[in-house]
Amino acid sequence: MAEVAPRLAAGEWVVLEIDVEGTLSILERYPEAVTIFVEPSHPDQLEQRLTGRGTESPEAMARRLEVARRELLEAHRYQHRVVNEDLDTAVHTIKTILADAGLAAAKAQTIHTPSGAHPLGTKS
Repeated sequence: MAEVAPRLAAGEWVVLEIDVEGTLSILERYPEAVTIFVEPSHPDQLEQRLTGRGTESPEAMARRLEVARRELLEAHRYQHRVVNEDLDTAVHTIKTILADAGLAAAKAQTIHTPSGAHPLGTKS
């Protein structure tokens, strides 16, 4: 998080992929932050995606699903909610939200994603 303040001071946008607790922490320091909760169209969809990838152990998948269920209960805390049923549509919706917040594609602004975060459209 040490990278956030200097980037903002330089006029750059910073995209963070963080959990609900992290979002609440960011909002304490940056109440003007744009918050977007990305969720599956149905709770079972996440389990299907994880199973289809075959990259999670049963224990890891169970942990991730429990965290996801808890976080879904906190989605109302976000300014925006985007249903990720189709990746291209979800990315388009997020870009529209950011454009409405002042990030226009025509501007030559930098979007910085600190290590561990994913730029829009690169994470399935």
